[in-house]
Amino acid sequence: MPRLLGGSKRTQLTTDRQNYLTGDRVSVYARLYGVGFEPVQEAAVQGIYGLKEGHSVKSEVTLRPIPEQPGLYRAEFVAPAPGNYQFFIQPDLTTPLDFNVVAPQFELGETAMNETLLREMAAASGGAFFREEDLHRLPETISAKTERVRSPLEVELWSSPLYFLLLLGVVTMEWLLRKRSELK
Repeated sequence: MPRLLGGSKRTQLTTDRQNYLTGDRVSVYARLYGVGFEPVQEAAVQGIYGLKEGHSVKSEVTLRPIPEQPGLYRAEFVAPAPGNYQFFIQPDLTTPLDFNVVAPQFELGETAMNETLLREMAAASGGAFFREEDLHRLPETISAKTERVRSPLEVELWSSPLYFLLLLGVVTMEWLLRKRSELK
């Protein structure tokens, strides 16, 4: 089996894009060649990524081969905290792949209504989508879909009038029997 050695000519790393938001999925591709520039055919290859500056904790990820493409490996991981990162293949730490992670800034994003997404969400949840001009249909739609919801009602037996009368009847019966039998 060919071994993976250092050198950027035998290790080519790419990502699907350069910049990511925290929580995005990062896809890393590695085209790996052996000493004689034949495609590496390992079952898995280890990769490491961490912050570019400083001695931060490095995270490991396993790259798996892509079928029908000898020497091409792929891995996915979730973009960590914001910063400038580097990705390496072990043991070749001479060919880094740089990528950036930034915090999402929703206030600068698209603020217009996404009608397509809202319609899909309504259909998936069994609801309905209404635009402002269709709000006159909302009351009849709600009344047509009312359901009876059963909720258990817990009644404490000791505080019910029936229980009190039953207990009073038992005590009265005992008192009458004792009086009739002339017991004390």
